Amino acid sequence: MRNVILSLFFILMAFDAHAVSISSLLETNSAGELEKQTIVRCNAADAELCQNLCSDSNTCIQPEELCTDCVGLKNQTLRTAFTDLPYLYRRSNKKLSSQELLRFLQRTDHMLLNYDSYLNIFNANKKDQIKDQFLAFCRIQTGPNVFDNISEALLIVSLSENQQPDQFVGILCTNQKSETSIFPLAFNPEYSKQPIEYFNSIINNEDGLKLKLSLELSLKP
Repeated sequence: MRNVILSLFFILMAFDAHAVSISSLLETNSAGELEKQTIVRCNAADAELCQNLCSDSNTCIQPEELCTDCVGLKNQTLRTAFTDLPYLYRRSNKKLSSQELLRFLQRTDHMLLNYDSYLNIFNANKKDQIKDQFLAFCRIQTGPNVFDNISEALLIVSLSENQQPDQFVGILCTNQKSETSIFPLAFNPEYSKQPIEYFNSIINNEDGLKLKLSLELSLKP
């Protein structure tokens, strides 16, 4: 019994969501052009995150890469998202902390991908199946129906220098309480043993360390 309680405790700890809600919005502006935005909403517990992100303790609205020129049958990255994703990727049990989440949101080298994205020209008639595959990355596999209250899952896609989809690097999971957690992705070891490096600099705060070193060097006589 004690082992069961401990197991449930660690399962719950693994999906301890932030008091932050992150969503992606696609809309048409007044000029009739498509715009994509990342919406970050913070409650009192994580108000500091929004304050540090955009100087507003409640809501931050950030422009997001629209990627209108990356639609095409030859785009292998997007094809994978809507055809082979569950076979090639696994979700890490490492959840981003509040500080890591802030560092991620401050970057502009990624885009968020929904199961019913306008970019899905590969399996547009299988949206329900793709939705289930996206949501499966957010569920803890060690307990039946433990986290079936996930309402939305967004893939985090890193972008190349020319703003093209490069690699799937994480999954953004939002529950029915509008609380979001982010987990890095890893390749299925049966497919590839190559690590996905995107979140390493965020978790290790390498950008912050570089900035600190730069400042220290500039202050030296």
